[in-house]
Amino acid sequence: MTQMPTRKAEEWRYADLAALEQLWPLAEAEQITVPAGGTFARSILNTGGVIRIALTIEAKASATVHVLTPMSDVDQAELLARAVALMGAVAPEAAAATHYRRLIATADQKRIMAIVMRLAPQYGVHPGLAYAVIRAESNFNPLAVSEKNAQGLMQLIPETAARFNVTQPLDPEQNIRGGLAYLRWLLAYFKGEGALVVAAYNAGEGAVDRYQGVPPFPETQGYVRRIQEVFNLQRHPFDARVTAPSPEWPRIAARPRS
Repeated sequence: MTQMPTRKAEEWRYADLAALEQLWPLAEAEQITVPAGGTFARSILNTGGVIRIALTIEAKASATVHVLTPMSDVDQAELLARAVALMGAVAPEAAAATHYRRLIATADQKRIMAIVMRLAPQYGVHPGLAYAVIRAESNFNPLAVSEKNAQGLMQLIPETAARFNVTQPLDPEQNIRGGLAYLRWLLAYFKGEGALVVAAYNAGEGAVDRYQGVPPFPETQGYVRRIQEVFNLQRHPFDARVTAPSPEWPRIAARPRS
């Protein structure tokens, strides 16, 4: 039986591809060959309707990775979540990306998350990230209004609502669409760096640019921690076509990570 290399923790092992057969009814699979001496970074991308799954390979000999293309009528968020669960490779990261599901408890949360699960794939945003932001911003209150006039589930200020064409910020679906659109933009702007995206959602991308990282504001640093307690996928897929990266990106990327 064909086998593919996967990585778990710091050890290489071979996973039986029978596990992937759980996904094949939902997706078409093809193989890509990585030449000897080449590298192929692990990624789970959900852009342009294609979910690409590859695992880090430092190929001394040629190796293969697999690409899954979801059928047109498949819930891409479901397929992505199942792919992460099966092939997340780095177990702590996969667990961090799915922890949020266990926290969806009330009828209101389930109703709101049904909207998120329907819309998130359209914006290339993991539903777990949307869940964590909604929980931190409004605690699932669609009528929440802050002292700074941030409104609705994802607490859109009027400027952000206008920027992403939200005319009724207290309408749950419109608000979620606006918040997802902003997250999609931030993901492209900060090249999928989760902590920077979350910090920018709270403090604005200008503040993250200015400090070339998470700003030293207690509110923002606490906000990032609250999000990461619920959803801690440090590298999130992003669509580079949405916007150019931050002009500060070369300096941000060069800074040592804590």
